[in-house]
Amino acid sequence: MDQKLVVNPIGFFRSDLKNPYDLPRQPDDSSIVSCIELSAQQNFEQALDHLEQFDRIWVIYHFHHNKSWKPMTLPPRGTDKKIGVFSTRSPYRPNPIGLSCLRLLKIDGLKLWVEGADLMDETPILDIKPYIPTHDSFPDASMGWLENIENEKWNITLSNEAKLALNWLAEMGEEKIRNFIMRQLEYDPTNSEKKRVTNNSNVSTLAYRTWRIDFEINEIEKVVKVIKIFSAYSSVEIISNNDPYNDLDLHRQFIKKFL
Repeated sequence: MDQKLVVNPIGFFRSDLKNPYDLPRQPDDSSIVSCIELSAQQNFEQALDHLEQFDRIWVIYHFHHNKSWKPMTLPPRGTDKKIGVFSTRSPYRPNPIGLSCLRLLKIDGLKLWVEGADLMDETPILDIKPYIPTHDSFPDASMGWLENIENEKWNITLSNEAKLALNWLAEMGEEKIRNFIMRQLEYDPTNSEKKRVTNNSNVSTLAYRTWRIDFEINEIEKVVKVIKIFSAYSSVEIISNNDPYNDLDLHRQFIKKFL
């Protein structure tokens, strides 16, 4: 007998992270602050009573962009072989439900300010529960196929040119590119099958929207050095009136300053 479960969102996630490639692979300790905005006139003010006493919360949500699922999936790191979806955190699940443990900063009415989220803007929120370390943490539990993944982590350094470019872009409101670089290059940096990387003999290039990042690696010391950031627009495109990403003016300013 077919059974249907009707679940209604209790609110929505509000964030500057509007694209999948901007998101971390898991909730992390980044300083990105976002907001869970609960629906009005649902008595959720009462439901939030005492929640501010907890440092962290479990957030259950809907992967609203995913319309299908995959029984086998290729994880972003740790293996080059497909793994059963129930052994991964892949969003392509039979029921597209996500679970993240986020740091709770404050509650203001129906708004919960959180840090380190891996959710996209407009994600429907299904439920919220407190994180309880004595019950929710099992540090000695086996990590299965992920057991030794931390040993594969690379250290990332920036050239002075890259530092100046990233600082300037952050001042101009394009701070997400720095987080993208760190997340993409800290594991398996040259894997062109899992990320938008073009590998040459000495220098590889990572693509981020309309930007490109040149980097080189030291295999022995497991160090990635970001050499420079540059525009992906050609000399013809940069003077064009066609601006589908609404960022041509930013690129023109960048080229004027750094080239």
